[in-house]
Amino acid sequence: MDVKKESTDFRAAILLRRARRHAVLSQAEVAERAGVPQSTVSAYESGSRQPTLPMLSKLLEAIGAELILATGPAPKRLSALSGPVGLRVRRHRQLIVESAAGYDVANVRVLSVDPLEFLVDPKSGATLTGLLNLQTDVQELVGVPVKLLTDGELSGNRRARAEQQSIAL
Repeated sequence: MDVKKESTDFRAAILLRRARRHAVLSQAEVAERAGVPQSTVSAYESGSRQPTLPMLSKLLEAIGAELILATGPAPKRLSALSGPVGLRVRRHRQLIVESAAGYDVANVRVLSVDPLEFLVDPKSGATLTGLLNLQTDVQELVGVPVKLLTDGELSGNRRARAEQQSIAL
C-alpha cells in the first residue's frame, strides 16, 4: 500500500472509530442510523476501504458528530519535526490535537521523536482510560510506539528543559 493512501485511510479510520467510541455506539448501531451495512462501517474503521467525503460526513452525522474541514498555517517550529516519524506527526497534527481534546487533554507538545514522546496537560475531566485511549489513537496514526507524559511525571530539570525544547502541535 502506498504511503499517501495509507495516511488517508488511517485518518478516516481513526476519525470514525474515535467518534463512534466517544458516542458509545457499536458499528451496527452506526450502520443502522446511516443506512449502510455494518461491514461498510467495519471496512472504513479498519482502513481497508476509504470513504468519500459525503459518506464520511453521513457516518459522522449518524454518530452525532459533524465533519469540519479547515486549513491554516502550521506553527513554525513544526519544521523541526523531521525524519519519517516527525513527518508523520506533522501530517497527523490536527487529528492528534482533536483526539486529545476528545479525551479532555490539551496543550499537546512533542518532547522527542526517537522515542516518540508527547507532553500533555490533562484537563479536570481527563481519565487514565482516556489517556490510554489517546496513546493508542496516536500510535495508530503515526505507526510507532508513543509515550504520553504529564508535567507531574517530569523532574524539575527535565520539566524546565521540556518546556523550552518541546514543539507544540
